[in-house]
Amino acid sequence: MGGSYNFGAAKLYAGYTNDKNSCTTCTGALARVAGVSATGASHFKLMNLGVRVPVGAFTGIAQVVRVNDDTNYAVNPGDRDATWVALGAEYNFSRRTVAFASVGTIGNRNGSQYALGSGSVQQPAAFVAGNSRSTTATLGIRHNF
Repeated sequence: MGGSYNFGAAKLYAGYTNDKNSCTTCTGALARVAGVSATGASHFKLMNLGVRVPVGAFTGIAQVVRVNDDTNYAVNPGDRDATWVALGAEYNFSRRTVAFASVGTIGNRNGSQYALGSGSVQQPAAFVAGNSRSTTATLGIRHNF
């Protein structure tokens, strides 16, 4: 669930997700996370808070996401909770053309592989041995036809 409220000077966004997967025969994208006990389930709770602050042609953007990993692992890997932080900005050249930039980061612990980015060919953060942090930056121009 989620929602937003426009205070005039800023627009605040908040959300909550509770994801539980106890399927023992699912494969691919529907499979439980690795290491779950035979009768356990993948269980994640995400809470997010974001804000957009327009100032003239600029809009500042910030978001914080907290993920709580309550998965029932066969062997306790330790705390896999994480916090994602992202900052960005947009500049409106016109009603239809916007330049944007952002940077975000998330730290991984105890074997978690949270990754930030976009596109359909993402690699988990642990794709490179020892990489415990996933950081991404975007820069671009969007034009609506």
